[in-house]
Amino acid sequence: MILLLFVFFNSIAQDFEERDTTYISSFSDKIIIKLNLDSLGDIYYIDDNTDAPDLELAENTNIKVNFSLDYDFLGFSFGFAPDFIKNKEDHRKGNSSYRDYEFSFYLGKWVQKVKYNNIRGFYVQNTGDFISDWIEEKDAYILFPNRKIIQWGGGTSYVFNSNFSLRNLIDQTR
Repeated sequence: MILLLFVFFNSIAQDFEERDTTYISSFSDKIIIKLNLDSLGDIYYIDDNTDAPDLELAENTNIKVNFSLDYDFLGFSFGFAPDFIKNKEDHRKGNSSYRDYEFSFYLGKWVQKVKYNNIRGFYVQNTGDFISDWIEEKDAYILFPNRKIIQWGGGTSYVFNSNFSLRNLIDQTR
């Protein structure tokens, strides 16, 4: 019995020693498609520097869907809040729309990202702070249906270590 255990553990140890742990597998020649579902919403606080309560603007989206496509040096991502997944409280919280676009460029050791985000339609999450007889489970929230928030963003990265895969860390693609 002891001899069998020794042979078993010895063969496992040899397997670990023979593996090349520095090997990096690249998927740059493959099309990588990803789908992400997200239930996080954005809340924006507006403070007028008085003793009055802050205005808490929230979007009325339950689920956000993000579809991304990566190939070689280019990545594209498109996000939206699907209309077919309705919030059961739309009549009280109003309608919101969400769009998100992102382009990624991988040029050697350089990574460049450009992002555009558009959210329209908000409700005041703390409506009870502004209407004294407001009942949370019954009354409608204060709505800002045409309020729109547009965000532009981007980032540039440089990888100093050629054995480090920033692309894997960011996009799980290499």
